[in-house]
Amino acid sequence: MTPPSLADRILRLLVHPEIAGDAIGDLREEYSRFKTSELGGLRANMWYWRQALGVVSRYGLRRGRSGQSEGMPPGSVRPGGLGDEIAAVIDGLRQTIRRFIKTPGFAALPVITLALGISASTGVFTYINSFSQPFPGVDGGGLLDLYRVTDGNPYGSFSYADVLDFASAEIGALEGVAAVQTGWAASIRHEHMTEVVFGQAVSGNFFPLFGIEMAAGRGLTPEDDRREASPAVVISHQYWQGRFGGASSTVGSTILLNNNPYTIVGVASRDFVGSSASVRPEVWMPLEQYGIVYWARSDIATNRNRAGPQMHVRLSRGASRNRALAEISAIAAGLDADAPLENGTREVSLLPATWIHPSAREAEAPTTRIMLLAAVGLLLLACANVANLLLSIARGRSHEIAVRAAIGASPGRLLRQLLTENLLLSLLAGALALLLANPLASRIGSYFARPSVWGYNVPREVSMDLRVFLFAVGISVIAGLLTGIVPAVRGSRPLVEELKEGGERSVGEGRASGRRRLPGMRNLMVSAQMAVAVILAILSGLVLRTLDSVRRIEPGFDVDHTVASFMSTSSSGVTVEERQGFYRELALRFEGLSWVRAATVAAQAPLSPHRQRELRIDGQADPVSVTTAQVVPGFFETVGIELGAGRFFALSDTSGTPDVVVINRTMERRYFGGRNALGRQVWQPGQEGEPDRGFEVVGVVEDAKVRDFLADHEPVVYFSYPQHYYTPGNALILSTTIDPRAAVPLLERELRAVDPTLVLVNALPYTEVVRGFQFIQRRNAEIFTAVALLGLALAATGLFSVMSLTVGQRTREIGIRMAIGAHRREIIRPVVGRALVAVAVGVGAGLAISLVTARMIQSLLFGVEPVDPVSIGASTVVLLVAALLASYLPARRALRVDPVVSLRTE
Repeated sequence: MTPPSLADRILRLLVHPEIAGDAIGDLREEYSRFKTSELGGLRANMWYWRQALGVVSRYGLRRGRSGQSEGMPPGSVRPGGLGDEIAAVIDGLRQTIRRFIKTPGFAALPVITLALGISASTGVFTYINSFSQPFPGVDGGGLLDLYRVTDGNPYGSFSYADVLDFASAEIGALEGVAAVQTGWAASIRHEHMTEVVFGQAVSGNFFPLFGIEMAAGRGLTPEDDRREASPAVVISHQYWQGRFGGASSTVGSTILLNNNPYTIVGVASRDFVGSSASVRPEVWMPLEQYGIVYWARSDIATNRNRAGPQMHVRLSRGASRNRALAEISAIAAGLDADAPLENGTREVSLLPATWIHPSAREAEAPTTRIMLLAAVGLLLLACANVANLLLSIARGRSHEIAVRAAIGASPGRLLRQLLTENLLLSLLAGALALLLANPLASRIGSYFARPSVWGYNVPREVSMDLRVFLFAVGISVIAGLLTGIVPAVRGSRPLVEELKEGGERSVGEGRASGRRRLPGMRNLMVSAQMAVAVILAILSGLVLRTLDSVRRIEPGFDVDHTVASFMSTSSSGVTVEERQGFYRELALRFEGLSWVRAATVAAQAPLSPHRQRELRIDGQADPVSVTTAQVVPGFFETVGIELGAGRFFALSDTSGTPDVVVINRTMERRYFGGRNALGRQVWQPGQEGEPDRGFEVVGVVEDAKVRDFLADHEPVVYFSYPQHYYTPGNALILSTTIDPRAAVPLLERELRAVDPTLVLVNALPYTEVVRGFQFIQRRNAEIFTAVALLGLALAATGLFSVMSLTVGQRTREIGIRMAIGAHRREIIRPVVGRALVAVAVGVGAGLAISLVTARMIQSLLFGVEPVDPVSIGASTVVLLVAALLASYLPARRALRVDPVVSLRTE
């Protein structure tokens, strides 16, 4: 234990600071004795510094404003200097922590409130920060993306032939050039099943240039990227664990991709999940091997006017991006001279390599800006709420502050102490916000995992890095200053009246003495809170109305009873000649099942990518670009597309019969002048010297969504599939008599029973497909609604706290007025009136500002005008109702004041 003599010396130090040097000297002597006692060296050191900091901090508390200590001769300098200041800060932190521990409720409510605002801003920043993050699992230093710039696309790709020329050129500023082809799928056969895998085709130097570590085996090499090389692939770590159980024997084994053998030469590290955030590759194969299969029926390998793989480069050590750009541009200029393009020159740009494509960043920029502004609005609401709370707390601590000032604490020290408390509160809130930010950002990214007939779109993965941490710390400090500066300045002013009257002044007394600024500040914050809450509520109303508009879109076909599956015969024994018969028999097999009303086949299912072709209309010289679909007879009847004129396809519309097409209403209006198109001709240009192929229009169907659920109807030409070449992959579409969700497992089980080698890409009800197209509107509605509800709660809580404080401070006044017979209205009017005026000012300001901010989100709206009376009216009513409810309980409390009790308390 500390010797009594030491306590006496510390007490003397507080009363007579001029003996500070002697006290600290005595403390050192006491330390020497303690060090040789039973405490030991380490514990003695800890004891000494704890006692020394306590002495110095208490001594610092006594200094006056002039810089000299009270009781010291004029002109003398206070000992301690910078060390004394540091000790005072440490002592302030210690006192703040002790206060938080003794009164956890003092810290809990401000911390939670601030954490909500900070977490929203940090979560949105985490999501925005993901746009600039490099590929995971690679060495990102000096890694750049190489794009071809055109008038319509600043992020275009060069042709494959150009890629080879760039890769083989001598570029001193670069270590190398790698190429990646993303977004292809292949079937892979196992012993008892066949599944689809998604992959990337990469140049042979891709793995070494990116610095990708391998979990097993080796990466692909330039030797693998030759047409005569043995087919080799690298698989992902996730696929290795999920399908092969992480077996070491996987490396060196053979798999069948599209029924072709490939040797697995390596497994990528767990961290590397590809070079594109929109795909999770399970397989990487060399570009040349990819071209053998996927470019066999195309000229993409030689045509310099067709876009090819994406190029990535790495700077040489010490080289700059400008130098690399100059050297690459010189090579591009040489290619322009030797092999000019049909559609312009080879303009080059170099950008930092990012996992998310820069075009996605630009497309989502309006949304992310509005999301960030909404989050900042919520943060301001939280700051105003906490500032009001701290003002109330500072009012309750005025007696404590006055006592501390009376015993020698300067206003500067009091201000520092209060700001320290506020900053510590905000940093605690920031720490909590960091825990919440990643789930919030992941929730935003999860909307990208929308279902699709052609596989599933993967979620947008986000991760926290140093920038997110620094942002959270910075925003926490700013929030701490915003919330604490006014309460701290007010609280640090010594109140002599508190000592005289016991700290029980009423608001009425405050006004009598001229102190009207404190209530005015609180009411101003209430107005600010209500204004921000109105803006957030109106924005939320607009996006909710947008979601409702999107849900009212008519797709033009039966969605509620339709199930689709995309499959492929690429790994089965079905030959090209047998495909038409196989798919016809498959549809007939399903139509024989009790839970299937009708079944049909199409090259692509509705609401999936369809090919656009240049066709020439009868009587017109120039071709037009239209969307085309290849469907079998019975397709329109099965999916529920209505016939407008003519007929549907018949079973007789096969090869060897006159070529026919069916068009939609938009096609008829746009290219046939709105007149009857039946009997007119649509011509398909011939290839390689072949004559044009003419098709007779035999039917006109009503418009239906074909590619994009949210886009306007587009001209569509439907071809009779039996009159064309059948591809290996096609869509099976069912109209069910049961719940489509229950039909999905039945569909998958039946397809496995037909042929286990069939590649089943996906199977899902069309209600989910439509829901996938609404992901942006659903995301915006959820985010803005959550922010608006939190803002409403914070604004209502702020109003409630101000009203409660007002009632509490006017208890004596209310008691006197009730004792002399004042009417209830006369008691309520001054209590509620000022708060309602603050609410009215805030609502008016919010409405005015929302008229401007609503136009900022016009790009997010669909079927709703920025100035929407329904959204504005509903939001205003909700805010006013919330304000009335927040005012009701404190007002009711005012009416229940017992005059006798209040006067007895005084």
